Amino acid sequence: MKKLCFLLLCVVFVSVSYSQQVRLGIEAGLNLSNMTISPFPTDVSKSAIGGARVGMLIDVPLGSSFFIQTGLFYNRLGTKISGSNLNYSPPVTETETLLLNYVHIPFVIIYKIPAGQGYIFCGAGFYYGLGTSGQVKLSQSQGNFHYDSSFHINFGSSPTDDFKNADLGIVGNAGYEMRNGFLLRLGFDVGVSNISNSQGLTEKNACFHFSAGYLFGNRRAKRSVKPQWRR
Repeated sequence: MKKLCFLLLCVVFVSVSYSQQVRLGIEAGLNLSNMTISPFPTDVSKSAIGGARVGMLIDVPLGSSFFIQTGLFYNRLGTKISGSNLNYSPPVTETETLLLNYVHIPFVIIYKIPAGQGYIFCGAGFYYGLGTSGQVKLSQSQGNFHYDSSFHINFGSSPTDDFKNADLGIVGNAGYEMRNGFLLRLGFDVGVSNISNSQGLTEKNACFHFSAGYLFGNRRAKRSVKPQWRR
């Protein structure tokens, strides 16, 4: 997978070198992320958490309507797990917030349709993610007693590490891009690889995201050249 990503990056950067129409941009927004965990206890619940999404965007034309979009993004993913232990009186309530920080490299085929003062776009592809750091925030309460703690998450291939470094998933998004470069995007990332290092446990990332961005270098509609006799 690393060799494939390296090859695709080489193709993109060669395209950037030889195409004057390639545009660079910035994009930032919010993730609403959760995780699929199997097997999952029936006496606890999961809920989504918010996180930042920010990075650099590369827009490579493949023709008049199709484009490759890639780049380098920081994404915060994770989930919140809550449950109560009724064997104690009063019951012990526990909430565990899992915060995972990733660097994502997306490769998305985008189709753009002229509409109004810009373009409606939609696309699909995949991403390759690399876990960089993480944290678990633990909150416990029993009656009037409340206790908060936290500890760091380790990424690696060892069984003693909490999660695997690599994450692979599919991408889908749609939005609107103005001819002056501003864009709005709504999309989803769904992990297909198991990031857990625990035997018999499957954990996968998933998120919806909303972002705004700007592509440098305006994309204007092509103008027809008037015949000599009309000038």
